[in-house]
Amino acid sequence: MRKEKGNEVKQCVIYARSAIWNKVKLDKQTAKCMWYAQIRGLEICGIYKEGGAAMEKTLPVFQSVVAKMKAASIGIILVTDLSRISRNASVAKQTANELKRKHIKILCAGK
Repeated sequence: MRKEKGNEVKQCVIYARSAIWNKVKLDKQTAKCMWYAQIRGLEICGIYKEGGAAMEKTLPVFQSVVAKMKAASIGIILVTDLSRISRNASVAKQTANELKRKHIKILCAGK
């Protein structure tokens, strides 16, 4: 978080993911998150898109985003839906808990 004229400005990154690389779907997710960030007064510090990672358990772009966020003290990752982190609900919850321990919150902008 940074301060701007006495007010805290919350910083976030946008993460969009599609099972296959689908520019239209990824752009739609990004636009929805940008709108959400704007109405919530969040400063977008990066937009990251990952496609074709449906069967990968590691999601390389996502892991890179988390590392960059931690290094830059950015506390919010914005997605359209928790399923963008993982289709498996228990894995998504575990990932959310791991991020929480790193002081990173997941916000969902809605589908």
